[in-house]
Amino acid sequence: MQNPWLWSIGGGILLSLSWPPLPFFFLVFIALLPWIKLVHFAKNEHKSLGWLFLRIYIGVFIWNLLTTWWVWFASPEGSIAMFIANSLLLCIPFLAYFITLKNVQKNAAISLLFYFLAIEYFHFRWDAAYPWLTLGHVFAKFPIMVQWYEYTGVLGGTLWVVLINLSIYHVFTGKEKKLSLLLKTILPVVLSVVLYGIEFQKKTDGKPINTVIIQPNLDPYNSKFEKAPLEITMELMEQIDKNTDSNTHFVISPETAIPGSFEIQNWMNESKIMHFKSLCAKYPKTAFITGLETHEFYNTNTNSKPTLTARRTDDTTLFYDVYNTAGFFYNNVPPVFYHKSKLVPGVEKMPFPKTLGWLEDYAINLGGTSGSLGSSKKPLIFTRPDSISTFALICYESIFGEFTTRFTNQEVDFISIITNDGWWGNTFGYKQHLYYGSLRAIENRKWIARSANTGISCFINPLGEITQATNWWEKQEIKQTIYSKKEATFYQKQGDLIGIISSIVSVLFFLGVVVQVKTKLKK
Repeated sequence: MQNPWLWSIGGGILLSLSWPPLPFFFLVFIALLPWIKLVHFAKNEHKSLGWLFLRIYIGVFIWNLLTTWWVWFASPEGSIAMFIANSLLLCIPFLAYFITLKNVQKNAAISLLFYFLAIEYFHFRWDAAYPWLTLGHVFAKFPIMVQWYEYTGVLGGTLWVVLINLSIYHVFTGKEKKLSLLLKTILPVVLSVVLYGIEFQKKTDGKPINTVIIQPNLDPYNSKFEKAPLEITMELMEQIDKNTDSNTHFVISPETAIPGSFEIQNWMNESKIMHFKSLCAKYPKTAFITGLETHEFYNTNTNSKPTLTARRTDDTTLFYDVYNTAGFFYNNVPPVFYHKSKLVPGVEKMPFPKTLGWLEDYAINLGGTSGSLGSSKKPLIFTRPDSISTFALICYESIFGEFTTRFTNQEVDFISIITNDGWWGNTFGYKQHLYYGSLRAIENRKWIARSANTGISCFINPLGEITQATNWWEKQEIKQTIYSKKEATFYQKQGDLIGIISSIVSVLFFLGVVVQVKTKLKK
């Protein structure tokens, strides 16, 4: 322990090397060891909380920087703010672990596991939710390792990772049996292989659904401003028309594939939409899903109350909300619109707007539309007249496991993901986003049809395997027959039980610390 800074930096580098799309996921099982060692060293050497915080923070910041550096391409200022804030949150489990070790003797060694899970559970739910670096995501490129996510979700992966790291540490300090460590390591792998075999036999069960995915390949920084929205819409329609026939059930286009915002209440007066509706007349048995930019007005003179995200016009009585929308179109049926509800902090919404609203000028531009957006308040299912149904996760929403189950619990047939990953350039960003979709397929045991503007578009089967992946930055279309899967998994029914239990146990550990501190003060 000659130089604690090397342990700090080493942990950040090991975690970064283990992250997809790199193939070294196995490094994650030792990646936390340097930071666990730092915590125990700080305790034994009577170092301060500030001393430990600085060293843990630098390591976590390096992990954030090396893994999500590509955010810089969208906004240098915003990315720096994101790195700083996310690193602060992910330090908390280690600081809480240090405090617990100092004050609680019984079972304190395992407290890091519950603190880590509780913080990740919290990070999925608060106003600044950015759970991109949830430890359970580390296996996304190798879905065969985590087939048991249909029971636990990604927090089960975090549990496995932290438990193995703690066990290895305690093996080397003489507090853990090697056989116990072996069982903790091997049993999830055995279970995963068994479940893979079972699900492999069922992957083509269910009603066949002929699906077409469109990849328009529009440069989000240039093309959408060089061409008129109607011109882009007509090009998209031409691409769809070439790949649709009377046997097609669904055609899926990406996020904001139809640009140029229109008032959602007056869609019938919007030429782009009416042209798109003509496809429905030409293919009356085909359902179309596409990304849109929409808005809605509120007039205070007519007692129409604006939302917290509404923007003021020059008329002080008139407000409007802007939406990142998925539209569902079917012949002779009014379109159905779902507005993205898991919005990217600092991109599509400003967290804690009453306090931080002034920071909107520095918003990171990662989605189809930037600035504080309105959102749908509940899940919305897109259902054909023959009862075949899906829903559209819009971009960032696809990294939220339990959020996805709010849709799938309504027994949809398959999952759609529409996204625009061109904002990050040819970096690790769009690849990580793609692989995270494999975990949603496993958690729900459903097929996924993924349409990305610039790539990678693909189909993902219920085993998490990616098929027909398109090339990056290339105009393409793909077709495949996928299969209906209506039965619900345990995770769909129960959600993040691991996170709930860990949060409760973390509170109990914290109360134990408070009791011990009060007892010491009395003495």
